[in-house]
Amino acid sequence: MSKKIDHPGITQRFATERLQKLYQNLSIWLLCCAIMLRLFLPGLQVTVGENAIVWLFSWSGFVLMWLAHIAKSGHTWLSIRFLLALGCFGCMPFFSACWAVDPTAACEQGWIWASDIVLFIGFCHWLHDACIQRRLLSFLLACFSLEMIYSLYQYSIGLPVSRFFVAQHPQIMQELSIGQDTLQMFYIRLHSPYVFGHFPLTNSLSGYVILYLPILGAFVLYTWGNKLKQFYVMLFVFGFAALVLFFTGSRGGILSIALAIFFYAFWYTKHQYPKPMLWLCVVGIFIICGITSLMLYTHSLDAVGLGSLSMVMRIGYWTAGCAIFFKHAFLGIGIANFKHYYYTFKEPWVEEVNTAHNCFLQWTLETGIVGTLALLWLIYAIYSMRKQYIASAQSNAAANSQARQDQTAALTPDQQSKQRNAQEVASSPAQDKHPTRSNSFIALILYISAAFFSLTLLALWGRSFEWDTLEYWLQANIPWITGCLGVIPYFLFLCSVILWLICFIFFQTCHFTACIKKLQAGCAIGLIAFGFHNFLDMNWYVPALSQQGWLVLGIWLVIPGVEQKKYTIPTWTNALILVMTSCILLWMAFVGVPKRIELSYLQYEISQLQNALQNPQNPQEQIELALAYAERLDRAVELGPTDHELLSNQSLFQLRQIAHWIEKEKLYLQRLTPELENALYECRKPLETAIAQQPRSLPAFWGLANFWKEQADLYQKWGKTQSHLRTHALAQAYSIIQEAIALYPYKIPFLTFAGQIATMQGNLEQAIHWYTQALYASDLDYMSIPIAEKQKIKQTLAELRKSKAK
Repeated sequence: MSKKIDHPGITQRFATERLQKLYQNLSIWLLCCAIMLRLFLPGLQVTVGENAIVWLFSWSGFVLMWLAHIAKSGHTWLSIRFLLALGCFGCMPFFSACWAVDPTAACEQGWIWASDIVLFIGFCHWLHDACIQRRLLSFLLACFSLEMIYSLYQYSIGLPVSRFFVAQHPQIMQELSIGQDTLQMFYIRLHSPYVFGHFPLTNSLSGYVILYLPILGAFVLYTWGNKLKQFYVMLFVFGFAALVLFFTGSRGGILSIALAIFFYAFWYTKHQYPKPMLWLCVVGIFIICGITSLMLYTHSLDAVGLGSLSMVMRIGYWTAGCAIFFKHAFLGIGIANFKHYYYTFKEPWVEEVNTAHNCFLQWTLETGIVGTLALLWLIYAIYSMRKQYIASAQSNAAANSQARQDQTAALTPDQQSKQRNAQEVASSPAQDKHPTRSNSFIALILYISAAFFSLTLLALWGRSFEWDTLEYWLQANIPWITGCLGVIPYFLFLCSVILWLICFIFFQTCHFTACIKKLQAGCAIGLIAFGFHNFLDMNWYVPALSQQGWLVLGIWLVIPGVEQKKYTIPTWTNALILVMTSCILLWMAFVGVPKRIELSYLQYEISQLQNALQNPQNPQEQIELALAYAERLDRAVELGPTDHELLSNQSLFQLRQIAHWIEKEKLYLQRLTPELENALYECRKPLETAIAQQPRSLPAFWGLANFWKEQADLYQKWGKTQSHLRTHALAQAYSIIQEAIALYPYKIPFLTFAGQIATMQGNLEQAIHWYTQALYASDLDYMSIPIAEKQKIKQTLAELRKSKAK
């Protein structure tokens, strides 16, 4: 009978491995949840609370990844130089918030990029394990396939059904609770002949497709002639994705993928077959020029996109962007603050936009020369890191080959034959480092649970499928289905889970390590296409696309050096990184995320209460609604003190309360008392302070001008004795709006507001001037205001001209 030996060192090592495995599983689960939530989250409205949930998952996964790294060894794939480049890039939005007009927007974008960066680091860390690598790739490709299925469902069923039902029941728009600021965008998307999936725009969906389409193409080439069943399935998925790309109507996406394939073919031919380079260059130039000419100068591709107008408009955006850069070259204007400067520099014929439609130009003008240098440093760090990976992998392969040759030389012929057979079996695709059955089952449950949890949460948010309009349509056209309507969202959710699971299991059967070179080529083409598309759109500023870009970049970066961990991180650095990220995570978990969720909920409630207050109510309900509105508005301003739109709403509400109190108490005063004057000053003081500190704040200008206008209306109710106060208030409102128009000369609401103030002052000539300018701006940009609003401007202009003629 053998005696059991319990060595302390073995027991401790076993416990450490178990702990490291626990950290690994939790980290991967959280990172996968962050990926799926972010991918299927975008839509018409995404609030800061929903974004904060994604940030929390990303940072939690990163902290657990670092704990697993410390528990396992003292080595990591990251170098200090690479970490510094990533940190400098990620900190630029927060630095730019110090001088930005809208620091809240800069910080919001900064948190999105920071969560993308920590997700990228964690993703790259786990990609070094070949088994985890296969599962993570299967997870990403399953999500991609689900998005393609949903996009075609939306194109062929969702949008036609929604259009039909909204046309038959226009009152349903009130039940959908869509805010006024996004109502026009909803109508544009509703009547769009193109598909956009879960993304805010069709161009965003095309940016997502061109990232993964070349990867699928790489698997199609790998399975061609080797595995016919997988080849046909891969070819079907590839054709599915190509069809979705066509249905997006994105000329930029199609052109970007064509350019990326040509440039990769050029590079590959140059290195492998130098002689046909001239022929390839000539053919490629002809292809690119031909596609570009068809897009810009003919109607041959009118089935895809909106013609050459979008390209001409982009030239206008870029011209304004360059003018902004030369005006603020060193530090820039602040991340996500382009819209506050664009209206000053744009050409009259260019439409109103909030982005430059060129990601690199927008980054340059928003961060200046300093930010451009940070971006170039990051690109250089990524390139250097990949070169080191490839060199390390090649040197290790050469050393292992030499060691095997030396070992083989010392063996007998029979031993050499047995060793060759063993090597062939070990290197075959079937032995793709599969884990044991128990570990494989646990990993499968891990990824499935992450997908199920994420899709469940998205279904609760109403994001996974647009089932509401389908439900209304079924209720109107199939009366007997009324009792089953509650099952529809759950049925669609269940279908999405099943489809994702089928795709995940299929991609799990693919042996990624057997086609590393083709996978690298697919990632490279996708990233090149993504880079070209960033010259035409804002992919890096779209949260889901930014995240997916980092993930594909991580695959391309890490795959050449799987199992290569060369950089030793000192203990103090490990401790510092862990403490810093843990502090950020704790702040987000207990302070940042709860506040953002509460603010998101309050903003939704405030918009609903605003709509309710505009509708006639009985006095008691009106008082209750006003009290609830004031309470929520005060709390929202407390949570978001830099949100000038909230400050504007608060000031206007307080002014209306003062007017209501005066009317209730029948205080038709002969003069403005000091107490009342002080109360009015306290109401408008936050807006005046905001404009003094940030002289380009659009909401502050709008709120202060409206405040003076409503104050003039208040004086008018007092009678002729307060006419001088009304004149003064109108003069202040006119002065504020003129100052705003000087900064935003083509902002139609400002122009019409100036026309209203001029009319109230009795200056019909100035009123006609401002309304004419507003009509001119709306003619240049047909999407800037609703058609009904434009008709109202025309009617007002006609009445003013008739009054002037009299």
